[in-house]
Amino acid sequence: MNADVAVVGAGPGGLAAATAAARAGAHVVLIDGYANAGGQYSKQRFDAARPRAGSYDTRVYAVSRRDRALPFRLYATRAGRPLTIDARALVLAPGAYERALPFPGWDLPGVMTPGAAQTLVKAHGVRPGNRVAIAGSGPFLLPVAIALLEASARIVGIYEAASLPALWRMPAALAQMPERALQAGCYARTLRDAGVPVHFGRAVTSAHGEERLETIRIARVDRLWRPRAGGEYDVAVDVLCTGFGFLAQTDLADQLQCKRYEDGGAFFVACGERAQTSVPGAYAAGEISGIRGAEAALAQGEIAGIGAAAYCGKLTRAQAAFAAREPARRFAKHAAFAGALARSYSVRRGWTAWLRDDTLVCRCEEVPAGAIRDAVTSGARDLRAVKALTRCGMGLCQGRMCAYAAAQITAELTGSTPAAVGTFTRTGLAIPVPLNHLAHASTGSA
Repeated sequence: MNADVAVVGAGPGGLAAATAAARAGAHVVLIDGYANAGGQYSKQRFDAARPRAGSYDTRVYAVSRRDRALPFRLYATRAGRPLTIDARALVLAPGAYERALPFPGWDLPGVMTPGAAQTLVKAHGVRPGNRVAIAGSGPFLLPVAIALLEASARIVGIYEAASLPALWRMPAALAQMPERALQAGCYARTLRDAGVPVHFGRAVTSAHGEERLETIRIARVDRLWRPRAGGEYDVAVDVLCTGFGFLAQTDLADQLQCKRYEDGGAFFVACGERAQTSVPGAYAAGEISGIRGAEAALAQGEIAGIGAAAYCGKLTRAQAAFAAREPARRFAKHAAFAGALARSYSVRRGWTAWLRDDTLVCRCEEVPAGAIRDAVTSGARDLRAVKALTRCGMGLCQGRMCAYAAAQITAELTGSTPAAVGTFTRTGLAIPVPLNHLAHASTGSA
């Protein structure tokens, strides 16, 4: 399969990129792992009988750049069969996944991320439990709470680790985005009317139960999220939804060796003002370049699509610059608001005080926090060394769930920074694939 522009990811950013590039006259292939467009943002209801369309239900596991007329080659899997796609330009819009922080008992049945609970409700029509607590940090906790209320779950409380003083800067940002202020007001009114208490400066520091989740330990935390003495109490629940924002899916960009930047211990793809990466012909849209929300992703996707079409010769530089002016204005507006959110809800380093030595950090390989601490004591100074000494990050998820936490622990003990300790080396595949797919890729057959 050949195209002028290949777009990976059919969420808001990818859809906007594909639309803009096609409107400019480019032949576009839009690829996504779900059966229909919309990505995680839309959370379409699952229907096994729903027909597959276009190049959806297709997952890209590798990408390479060659010195040819169609320099980008994407290796994908669709319905169990290998697929190769060649393109002149590439837009990466793979989105993000939730950031979970470990604590004692986070591996109990009944503990899940907010996004998992939202997917159960919206995509499958399943209520995850009856007595639900929502904890962590970030604005995403609120729409999840609303979705659970609509599914008739009883929410015993929302526990936001950020304190009210940390959120004082938000009114100025909300004044620039009145639609967001209205949305926040609607959330607050719905939660109040439903009798859902919202607590600030609180964190779930442990979960307890025999066969499954039964109670959670709530602690008052200081501005660094360290538990305050005497501020702990237990709450009976059967489901805990806990999450701390999002991390970018950078696997494909890493394979192309796109430049990255670090922000708050998380890594993102560096982009220019026209959404171009450091690799010629490769563009980025959405959360891969920064967690900014759907509106910013739509604007950046449009910019990326215009840039990719211009790279293919479908637009002149002047035409591309003119077409990108309006989406660039929208992107700047939403990016500024996202920056205020990020400062208010950033993960504080004191959360590592929640960990006991026997708390699992890497659940795939069952590596506890104590093993990571011992590795650092033995001389490990970066995540590659930690991985070699502990097997942390060697499991099926390839460190996607544990890398952030392991980096924070390592940086704290070494007096360094998450950027300095780096990330785990991965297999070079974005997803697990059958061996016959690799054989297909090695022959170069289409």
